[in-house]
Amino acid sequence: MLDTITIHYSEIALKRGKRSFFEHMLMQNIKKSLNGLPYNDIRRNLGRILVQIDNENIEIYRNVISKVFGVKWFAFAKSVKPRDFDLLIDTVIDELHKLQPFNTFKIDTTRADKSFPYTSMEVNKKLGSAISNKFKNKVSMENPEIIVYIEILNDQFLIYTRKYEGPGGLPVGTSGKVLHLFSGGIDSPVAAWLLMKRGALVDYIHFYAAHDANEARQSKVGELIKFLTYFSYKSRAFYVPFHIFHLVAASQLDPKLETVIFRRFMVRIAERLAKMYGYQAISTGESLAQVASQTMQNMISIAHGIQFQILRPLLTYDKEEIINLAKRIGTYEISLKECKDACSLISSHPKTNVTPEEILDAEQRINIDKLIEKTLNETTIIEYKLSQGRIEERQIVYQEQHYSS
Repeated sequence: MLDTITIHYSEIALKRGKRSFFEHMLMQNIKKSLNGLPYNDIRRNLGRILVQIDNENIEIYRNVISKVFGVKWFAFAKSVKPRDFDLLIDTVIDELHKLQPFNTFKIDTTRADKSFPYTSMEVNKKLGSAISNKFKNKVSMENPEIIVYIEILNDQFLIYTRKYEGPGGLPVGTSGKVLHLFSGGIDSPVAAWLLMKRGALVDYIHFYAAHDANEARQSKVGELIKFLTYFSYKSRAFYVPFHIFHLVAASQLDPKLETVIFRRFMVRIAERLAKMYGYQAISTGESLAQVASQTMQNMISIAHGIQFQILRPLLTYDKEEIINLAKRIGTYEISLKECKDACSLISSHPKTNVTPEEILDAEQRINIDKLIEKTLNETTIIEYKLSQGRIEERQIVYQEQHYSS
């Protein structure tokens, strides 16, 4: 039985002076991803993280670890203890019996413990000879049917024949907390994923046009947030009603300004919540000039006077690039589902060069501070948490000031 998950990382290893911090955060995040799943031990060992398991259902472990940012790749291995070379040969042969038939193979050894008396090449040759004698199969360095990977650690050997890709990047939580404006379309989930890949802990704010927050939670918006929470283990979503702004804006604003003022309203709400809940930045799924409201001038005007950095990870992506990334992440098909969208209720022909003065004048005419207060008082907060390989959710009280990690 495969009893060890060997987890490898790349970018973390380049963090001079901070490597132990990033390794610690990665190990903590792996523990969070495994919350509720059985494992016996987790520890760092010579540039990798080892998780000891005794569960034959490896698929559930694969599903959660493949979403841990900071993981470059991982494998389910058979451990050999004590570190006896004859025992290694016998174990490799036993494992290969299970994979018959095959004609060609290759041995790929990593000698992490440099004190081991044989070099990697010597191990490859000795194991390759033993396997060829046993199965009468040939070594193929170019295109083997099976690759047998060996890791030589200070207290054991690890044997495996398949590697699984991780998402790479940095561990979530190493780059601060971000409140992300989330529409449920194609772009905003991809932007959130990219922020998490760079180590940001991402929470969400969604402005719903649905009948109530519960309907929004049950829509593709809630489904997408749950999907993304597999990458962060815990998240918080602020479900904010759109109707309070819309009732006033529809009657008092120039239709050409309505879209830009609504985006400004969303950022103003996010700014208030960021102050209350300790976020360090606000983020959006905007792409420069993708639509009329996302011109450089409009972005500048919308951000005018905002006290938080507004991060835009998709700023330079075109739509095709965003769609391809959404498909790779797994959010694309969910984003295509039908849902009541606040933006669809606003004028589709916005002005492309709104000035800060026009925004400030419009805010004064609609008494935006009053709209913000009324809207915040009707905001619903849902907390999502990964447990036993699935996402649980619970509603929490608005204005709860502390975020428990």
